[in-house]
Amino acid sequence: QSTGAGKLIDGMEFLRYTAGNPISFERLGVFEGIVGYEWKGAIKGPLSIEGIHDRAYVLVDGAYVKVLPRKKGGSKLEVDVKKSLLILVENMGYIGYSKAMGNYTDQYKGILRVKRDKTTLSGWSHWCANIRNPKITNR
Repeated sequence: QSTGAGKLIDGMEFLRYTAGNPISFERLGVFEGIVGYEWKGAIKGPLSIEGIHDRAYVLVDGAYVKVLPRKKGGSKLEVDVKKSLLILVENMGYIGYSKAMGNYTDQYKGILRVKRDKTTLSGWSHWCANIRNPKITNR
């Protein structure tokens, strides 16, 4: 369910959805665009970001930290989050077409999970910007 919206440019809205775990672009109805995955809280130490598809820009408390590429096995980085962790994921397109695209298990976009040690972070907000269809009405 949508819990808010903000405007970046005229005609484009960033719609906000909340969920326990990160939701893929496809489930959010965003097939070309950017999704911001936001977690609020405090955490310090190594994080593992799993299932990045395609490129992720990591911001801690509003400050840029690093760009993480799509990589098997996920990516790790040290953080000192005092208020919020924001992971902006860019969809860089789909490769070809296959039966797997019907359920998006092979070529989903977004992130699967974020872990600190063996604990999965939950309570995510999703900020959606659909580039081709700036006004998402189906969610």
